[in-house]
Amino acid sequence: VIVHECGDDEMLALALVENEQRTDLTPLDRARAYRRLRDEQGMHADEVGALVGRSREAVLNTIRLLDLPESVHARLARRELSEGHGRALLVAGDAETIERLAERAVAEGLSVRETEHLARRAAGVRAPRRVGRRAAAKAGAGATLELRALERQLAERVGLPIKIVGTTERGRVEIRYHSAEELGRVFEVVGIG
Repeated sequence: VIVHECGDDEMLALALVENEQRTDLTPLDRARAYRRLRDEQGMHADEVGALVGRSREAVLNTIRLLDLPESVHARLARRELSEGHGRALLVAGDAETIERLAERAVAEGLSVRETEHLARRAAGVRAPRRVGRRAAAKAGAGATLELRALERQLAERVGLPIKIVGTTERGRVEIRYHSAEELGRVFEVVGIG
């Protein structure tokens, strides 16, 4: 037996790490634990991620599941929907649409990709356009790869979906957020507020 004395914050962190190994832990259980570490212990998402072996983005996306309506929480708890389904449904926006799409996903046995497609369509968000080889070559494949790498780095840092539209010379950066908290995180990362 090894006895390790620790404070409440360390105890919570140790319990979470131990619970991560359990297969019966639901995505909502994880989301609540991550949020507790963040809110009660003042840990940043990257610190929580390092503690449990997940990326900052994965931690933040898991916490976002708590924004889903209670009826969808119940479906996640009963494992009718996966964590991926939950994240896909968040795109739909309002609670009523999310609930309707969750019901349809369960009834029709939709995949995560199919659910995401429906949620994007319901929110009026077009699916990312696939660029053919000729268009990529014309735009400069190296620049496209560089922009995709920058998107990934920025998305990981902010913890939100990032889209860079344009070239390395000119364009715009799109950041999708779903709450005031997420918008605040964007301002925090860029050093405002």
